[in-house]
Amino acid sequence: MWLTCIVLASLLPSVHACPSMCLCSDDGRADCSDRGLTEVPPDIPQTTTFLDLRGNALEVLGRSSFAGLEDSLIHLDLSRNTLRTIDSHAFRNLKRLRTLNLRRNHLRSVPKGIDSLQLLKLDLRLNLISTVSSSDLSSLSRVRNVDLSRNFIKEWPKPKLHMGNITSVIERLDLASNLLSSLYNGVLSSMSSLQWIRLSKNKIKSIESHAFRQLESLTSIDLSKNLIRSVSSLAFHNLRSLVNLSLAKNEISRLDDGVFFGCDALALLNVSHNHIRTISDEWLFGLTGLRQLDLSHNHIASFDANAWKQCPDLRWLSLHHNQLQFLPSGAFRLLTRLEYLGLSGNSIESFHKTAMAGLDQLYELDLSSNSLAVCLEDNAMLYNTSMPFLKSLKFRNNQLRVIPSRAFERFPALEHLDLADNPITTIHPGAFTPLQLRELYLDTSSLLCDCHLAWFSSWFVSSKLSRRTVHTRCAHPMPLSGIDVFAIDANNLTCVDDSPRARIIEHPATSVTTLVGGQARFTCSGYGHAPLQVEWRVIENGRPRTLVPDSTTLMSVNSSSIVNGTINGQELVSAELLLLDVSTSDGAEYQCVVRNRFAAEHSIRSVLKIFQVPVFTNEPDDMSLLVGQNAKIMCAATGIPPPVIKWSKDGGAAFPAALQHRLFVRPNDDHLYVVNVTIEDQGVYTCHAVNEAGSIQASSTLRIFENSFNVTLKDTVICVNETLLLDCYADLSHPSQRMEWTLNGEPLFVDGDRVSLKAHGQILAIRKVQMGDYGEYACELWAGNDQLARQVALVTVVGKDGVKMEPKSQGRFNFQPSGVLLTLLLSITLLFTGIACCVGFGRILSSRKVRDRPEPV
Repeated sequence: MWLTCIVLASLLPSVHACPSMCLCSDDGRADCSDRGLTEVPPDIPQTTTFLDLRGNALEVLGRSSFAGLEDSLIHLDLSRNTLRTIDSHAFRNLKRLRTLNLRRNHLRSVPKGIDSLQLLKLDLRLNLISTVSSSDLSSLSRVRNVDLSRNFIKEWPKPKLHMGNITSVIERLDLASNLLSSLYNGVLSSMSSLQWIRLSKNKIKSIESHAFRQLESLTSIDLSKNLIRSVSSLAFHNLRSLVNLSLAKNEISRLDDGVFFGCDALALLNVSHNHIRTISDEWLFGLTGLRQLDLSHNHIASFDANAWKQCPDLRWLSLHHNQLQFLPSGAFRLLTRLEYLGLSGNSIESFHKTAMAGLDQLYELDLSSNSLAVCLEDNAMLYNTSMPFLKSLKFRNNQLRVIPSRAFERFPALEHLDLADNPITTIHPGAFTPLQLRELYLDTSSLLCDCHLAWFSSWFVSSKLSRRTVHTRCAHPMPLSGIDVFAIDANNLTCVDDSPRARIIEHPATSVTTLVGGQARFTCSGYGHAPLQVEWRVIENGRPRTLVPDSTTLMSVNSSSIVNGTINGQELVSAELLLLDVSTSDGAEYQCVVRNRFAAEHSIRSVLKIFQVPVFTNEPDDMSLLVGQNAKIMCAATGIPPPVIKWSKDGGAAFPAALQHRLFVRPNDDHLYVVNVTIEDQGVYTCHAVNEAGSIQASSTLRIFENSFNVTLKDTVICVNETLLLDCYADLSHPSQRMEWTLNGEPLFVDGDRVSLKAHGQILAIRKVQMGDYGEYACELWAGNDQLARQVALVTVVGKDGVKMEPKSQGRFNFQPSGVLLTLLLSITLLFTGIACCVGFGRILSSRKVRDRPEPV
């Protein structure tokens, strides 16, 4: 065969000659791979379009290594050689070359001369390249697909300013498995045409804001398997074409707010295998088009259900292998389009009964490898959740012991059900009705094989399910222990009066009421094969937890192994839960659970209602007003339930102000408002606070007065050593009324000698006025503790030297002359003004007759 090829080749013209160590075909392919060549054969046919030189020992490529192939060569494969040196002109004239494969060689830099080519793909994977220069960056930008993965590149060059004039055609760039440590601002800005980039398996620790700026065509970024700990805000800002982003297998513990803002088209986000602890709408902000979110293998212990409002179009969500222990009410209510939800591998012990509400479009639900049992056994979740399109439910490796009748009827479309690796003891008749299952995984050797299981074999045969995935063996009664259920005749599955299953024979009351600080008592009793265990659960806001005894939580269990005078292995238990010193935080649902190794039965839920007698937080005070003023009678109270506030006047329900539309009560405000009061409004107003626990009341007296000031105080200027009289007559008409005086806002000191009050405090007299008497005088009309009215007058004291003492110039005289003449004129003017004032006021005061006014009655 080889001889024939050699003979034929010798007969062809030289342009079609094929080197003896190669195989050439009519379609332009020359295969010289794995021949141990140390140089490129010189006589390769000039019509060759695909030259395969893989797996040889080539170390150097010279200027003329591909001479004669300039106009024909399209694909050149030099992978798996030992190339160390490539002449800059080796590829320069290969005008038609489109793919160049240099994978797995010993190159330490990007080959020169490729910038003149029109390459579609350049493969430099698995070389020894450690640096990339700015000129290399220019060359690479001209290639559609570049693979630089599995090299030793430590730093990506910053683009030069002149590179902005170079037309970038690169669409795919693979930099995986290098030594890059950071992504700075605009790191790839010279490759504006880039659509796909892989940066996985580097040493990247941080991503700066705007690291990917000017990459408006970028659709996919892979940053998985790095050392990233945090991602700065706006790191992916305005990547409006980005569809797929992977940050998996990093060390991310925090995502800054708005980190994905501007990624309007992002549909797939993978942040699995990190250290994320929370799901917040801050870092999810802007992901309105997100379809798939992988948060598996993180440290998420809880999340805010409102966070999902940022991604309403989510279809696939994985929370596998986190630290969730409980799912609150409406945990996924905003994800109305979700089709897949993965929650396996958490520590979930229970759900709120409406935790899955809103998942009407869910197609697959995975709850495997948790600690779940109660949500199925007591039907809390099953009967409050509707998933009409659910096809697959995985409940493998949980703590399920009992499957109730019609347990899955709210999932009518269910076809694949995985209940394997659960310690199931009881499968009630009709447990799988009305499902049309195609696959059932069931693996248990703990079954109680009595008449309640007689239906199972015949149902299984009619369902046409595979026996390969269903393994069921009996544990009780002893004669059937270890036997496959399908091997037992249904007639041998009988029930006796003393079934070993644990069951409740007396449930707690549906509700228990008590007062704050009081006691609450719950009781239940059960029956079944010994030993029986009784536990009490409290369900707070839908979240159940098992109670443990303490100083205010007392539990007692009385058991008897003698039932109806015989000992037959059965046990009767009576349990009591006593809560002492009950507080408002104890208000919840309480449930008794009786269990043994065959079954666990849950009692009805008993609601603890806690009441508190109303207590005033704001009692009404006595009040005095003048006619025409407004009254605000305050009253507020707390209690459980919140008390209703009612008002009465003088023991009745008649309010004159209400008839005249002057009585108001504002929304969310229990205070009583009476505007423009009149004499008929006065009386005793009583506030009544009422709730189911009791009622309290408190009263206040409203007094209305018609009198006010008969004289108006006026500002006064007076000379030193003169007598000051201030008249504030108000016709005090009631013993509770009085007049009080203040100076500059402080109570006036009355010594009874130089400073005295006349006419029951209605006239203030100050003899021998001093400079320190200047200021703002006020007379106040009071009734009890209420101020009815107030007047103010400014008293200015003028000294003998003609200098006025203003209230704000205490103890000093500002002297700022502008000239000798001006100072002289000002002094003369002040002197004459002072003399005129003293003469005028002296006459007024000497002519005024102070008369005693009648005492008020």
